Amino acid sequence: MYDPIITLNQAVLSTYSPEQKAELYKSCPTEVFETDENYEQFTVGDAMRCMYCDECVKLADSFKDNPEDDSAVSIRMREDKFIFSVETTGQLKPEEVVICALDLIREKLSSLKHQCLELSQDDQGSSAPITPFG
Repeated sequence: MYDPIITLNQAVLSTYSPEQKAELYKSCPTEVFETDENYEQFTVGDAMRCMYCDECVKLADSFKDNPEDDSAVSIRMREDKFIFSVETTGQLKPEEVVICALDLIREKLSSLKHQCLELSQDDQGSSAPITPFG
């Protein structure tokens, strides 16, 4: 899962009626947003709750007068951070499971590299092999 980056355009939000803000707040099934009882203050509460359903983005886009106008909400994935969870039965620590998995992936990639080298040498004779690793 990617870490979500949720941006609220406060300038656009300030043009919304309290009813529109309430509708936007309620559009999120996981309650990512926080607001006061009058829907005057509108902020991102817990971005990690976001499940990328885009309901808030679709609703905010429907409030736009022109398609070219800025949206009140944008959601994108932070591509330099990846989140995953590891569950164990208790025999190994989660850290050990991850290390073992990485070792297996390394072995499989090494095997793939050698197979590519062999295929490349078979096809090209003794010329330089082409590998997926450059």
